[in-house]
Amino acid sequence: MSTQPPYRIETSGERDLLTLVPPEMLVKIIALVPSKHYLDLVHTNKALRNFIKLNASSICNEAIRSRFPVEAKVLRSELEAGWLVPTHEKVAEEEEYFRQELNIIRPPYKEQGFSLLGKLPTESTISIKITSPGPQYLHFLEHNILQLFTQAEIDEYSWLMDKGWRVRDVRVKEIREVEVDGRKHFFDFRHYPFGRLPGWTREPFSIFMFSFNRMLVEVRNGELVRHEDGWNRTRNRFPRELVWFYGVERLRIVKDGEVADWKTLPMLLWQ
Repeated sequence: MSTQPPYRIETSGERDLLTLVPPEMLVKIIALVPSKHYLDLVHTNKALRNFIKLNASSICNEAIRSRFPVEAKVLRSELEAGWLVPTHEKVAEEEEYFRQELNIIRPPYKEQGFSLLGKLPTESTISIKITSPGPQYLHFLEHNILQLFTQAEIDEYSWLMDKGWRVRDVRVKEIREVEVDGRKHFFDFRHYPFGRLPGWTREPFSIFMFSFNRMLVEVRNGELVRHEDGWNRTRNRFPRELVWFYGVERLRIVKDGEVADWKTLPMLLWQ
């Protein structure tokens, strides 16, 4: 993995005791905190908010390197525009499958699409990719979708398959092998027992991508309301792990291809 650029710090305005800590140490401290709490940190005070915004890439990169060192190497993480991103082809393949899945699943007529960057994913684009610069790669690693296997587990799965037995929630043929620091590592993304059934059962990777690329909210009496039934509950709250970086001001409601009124949007963001 490439080297990290120097840290940045706000030189004007008031600073508190925390932001007087050497920047390289403060980055390491913040990186120990799960990203779901970054939104709380940026709301603590102006000095800390400015520091986190100025050093967002450094904080996320440090969190990935310190908390997910093996995972980062397995996915061949490299710097792009100052952010660590996965370059292993497996991630791009899953993103492409998600893009294709978007063309199969259509929202009901009474629901409207919501996307972070002001447009819905189309046949040719996805608003936010894990392989693109941003905090979503750290969010992905924290979500525990990546599954690592030992050589002993691979040998056991192969033995079971030779016996004609099914290995629950594991697709042995889809497990990838990579060499890191002279050692073999095996990985895949987590699966559900029923696998991929377009329009019915989505895999964890697709559910994760849906959480910040498309939210479906119901329109009642001209206002947007959140579903409170079944699995729709989670997909209608934008992840706190990303709001702290992208900001509410960049969130938009898209109706019939046009940016619509979003006065009721804050109630849909997080809880």
